[in-house]
Amino acid sequence: MDEQLQSMLDLMRRPAFCVEAGAICHSNSAAGQFFLSPGTPIVPLIASGREEYAAYTGGSLYVTLALGTQPLGAQVQQMGTSQVFLLEEPEQYGELRALALAAMELREPLTGILTVAEQARDPHMNRRLFQMMRMVSNMSDAFRYTQPDTARMEYIQIASLYDEIFQQAGELLEQAGIHLEYTGLSQPEFTLADPELLERAAYNLLSNAAKFLPQGGCIQVQLSCKNNRLFLSVSDNGPGIHPQVMGNLYSRFLREPALEDLRYGIGLGMVLVRACATQHGGAVLVDQKENQGNRTTMTLAIRQPKQAIVRTPSPRFDYAGEWDHGLLELSDCLPAELYKCL
Repeated sequence: MDEQLQSMLDLMRRPAFCVEAGAICHSNSAAGQFFLSPGTPIVPLIASGREEYAAYTGGSLYVTLALGTQPLGAQVQQMGTSQVFLLEEPEQYGELRALALAAMELREPLTGILTVAEQARDPHMNRRLFQMMRMVSNMSDAFRYTQPDTARMEYIQIASLYDEIFQQAGELLEQAGIHLEYTGLSQPEFTLADPELLERAAYNLLSNAAKFLPQGGCIQVQLSCKNNRLFLSVSDNGPGIHPQVMGNLYSRFLREPALEDLRYGIGLGMVLVRACATQHGGAVLVDQKENQGNRTTMTLAIRQPKQAIVRTPSPRFDYAGEWDHGLLELSDCLPAELYKCL
């Protein structure tokens, strides 16, 4: 193991360890609580994302590890011949819970303001209010979905769900001068999944891409199936993620305030994306496609119910407050004119 890399790990406050040739070779003091001995094989520790890890060659990969009493997320990055695993910090869940409690207090008055503002038909005010509502929704649900087994699974036709989402998103993004190319599955595919979480993850991936694109930019989305797994890939031809952001890509809500590009937000969208992958037995990979722009791939395991479903799923609370989901989720990148008549 490179001595410089070992020194870097030892200076980190965040739990981290290094893997070479499929086994742990070094862990820092912050990771001592997990008793990770040198020589321990890494694959048996991966609870979600084993297939993705086996195919990993570069970029920023999010997998879930079976450490302690509950699964723990980890960001994997290739450094030379080594792979560095940066573990989630326990305090992040306290931060997310605090945001959820604040969102509970904000949602009701914000919904009331939106109802009144609708009558005024001020597109700029309505768009700003939609941005606030989206932020409150992400604050409210990021903590819930990072807890194990909180997804509300239904047996759905996932191809048609994504066809509908990306058709609507494409029509909206065209109004912002951004072209969306979507390639779906050639045949129906049924799986156990949480449709709301799938929708929110998809819209967050689109919003993340669109915010960095100028007019005339292009987003390519592909849904594919291989070896009983679904791959949702979102690529763009933008400038790419800044290297300083890549290191905390999946937990940026813990970062210190900084003078940086505000389009990055506080990162709750990626928390929902990683939660979606974990709840569906998958992983997330962010890399570059042909050295231009970003490509984010979220994988999902295709799951069949163990017994027949004999009841209709219970009604869901609409996270968008009955407002148009596309206008809400893409409010950071759509023109204000779309918000005149809601």
